[in-house]
Amino acid sequence: MNMRNLRAFFIMVINLFNFSLFGMQAEGVEFSDENSYRIEQEDYFYQNQGLSDDAINLFRYMSTLPLEIIQLRIREGRVSLFVKDSEDFSLLHRAAAVGRLDVVIFLVNTLRVSTNLRDYVLAEDVYTHTACDYADIFRHQTIVDYLTAVSAEL
Repeated sequence: MNMRNLRAFFIMVINLFNFSLFGMQAEGVEFSDENSYRIEQEDYFYQNQGLSDDAINLFRYMSTLPLEIIQLRIREGRVSLFVKDSEDFSLLHRAAAVGRLDVVIFLVNTLRVSTNLRDYVLAEDVYTHTACDYADIFRHQTIVDYLTAVSAEL
């Protein structure tokens, strides 16, 4: 069985049984106290925002989730394009920050998400960074180049 068939099989199993991606990722993973505290704080935020488990998992595991699962969750309407996480990141911000060019291209080209979205910093009461800024901060040059080119076309 090749990798493509194996990936398709796992996607089918996840969809068939609607497993929680968080539960699958967290099994057997020991978190440090600091990381556990951070996750507890995020969970408190997410519960108060009424975010679905799918939205929480997309933000939490953006760096490791296969593109197919991300696409499926968005296309099924299980995750809104306008959802934001505890750091006021949109899906585009998070994908750019963790270096997921495939997700950035999907969001911008396929779903027409604006590259000019800015996050909001409550302490300063201003909108500050775009997804391109975060890609630059975390040194993902290919994403910076892509987002700059797309912004120039507009």
